[in-house]
Amino acid sequence: MVVVILGDTETFKEHQLVGEAVEERGEEAVVVDVDRWPGDAPLEHTVASGELVLGEPIPVDDVTGVFSMIQTVFPEFVPTYDWFDEKPERHAYTQLREWQQTVQSMLAVFEAHGARIAASPVDRYWNFHRPLMLELYDEDGIPVPETTFTNDPERVEEFVEAHSKAVVQPVNGGRGLELIRPSDLEPERLEKMAGAPIKLQEFAPGDDTRGYVVDGEFAGMVRYDYDSDAISFQSPSVDYGDIESVALSPGPDLRETVVRAGELSPSAYAAVDVRLTDDGEFTVLESNTPGRFAAHDLAGSTDVADAIAEYLVESAAE
Repeated sequence: MVVVILGDTETFKEHQLVGEAVEERGEEAVVVDVDRWPGDAPLEHTVASGELVLGEPIPVDDVTGVFSMIQTVFPEFVPTYDWFDEKPERHAYTQLREWQQTVQSMLAVFEAHGARIAASPVDRYWNFHRPLMLELYDEDGIPVPETTFTNDPERVEEFVEAHSKAVVQPVNGGRGLELIRPSDLEPERLEKMAGAPIKLQEFAPGDDTRGYVVDGEFAGMVRYDYDSDAISFQSPSVDYGDIESVALSPGPDLRETVVRAGELSPSAYAAVDVRLTDDGEFTVLESNTPGRFAAHDLAGSTDVADAIAEYLVESAAE
């Protein structure tokens, strides 16, 4: 039986950790490194052949699971590849798209033949539809900050004044968040913010924490520690190299909420971001499928790779 590890294995150490955990269980891990396209290794899918070629032939029915940090397989179309300098940009984008769409389809073929996919490419919409995510969480009773997605300057003013301070961030999250107050909303600033929708969220006090869920089971939780007055570890002023990972043992309510938030995501593996105060109050900010964990595993704060490996090889024993 085989587990396929697919992605940029040099930059994202998660691939290596899961592969090692799979092999510790006596199963084969086939590593397919796609840090650069186009590559020299052959890529092929012949319909009804019973195998896919990802550098080497892989019988689809032998594959029990596939792990990929899918953001490394399907990155945004940015001209960072050398070959963008070697041909017209339109041709380069077309070629990159064809590589991506072929590999994405191959992942779906493995899944259709019964392989377990920790984060399926067909579920990737979750990370790009934050309004839906927070709507589902709120409907399920999961505590989330009051949030609005808007490009209306009047709504921005109303929201910030109602909360005295708020966090503004790109619609789909990520770094670049900023804390704003009513005094920051000068006409010129409001005009710029009206150029495109933004995510505007009430400020949730507490520490940045992250919980992990694999196949409906709690798989660890950490707190991010850093020496900075920034409001979040995702603030531009915080250097990722200065962040320490601290293992966290959540209380029953928080643990249950993390698991429920993970289960509401469409993937078997999810990372749930939570703000946690000293007195135990918590607010769920979002979840990511997949979310990074290598730094925490390597620090000894979690063992998410082991939980994912167990999930990926489990069907081989059934």
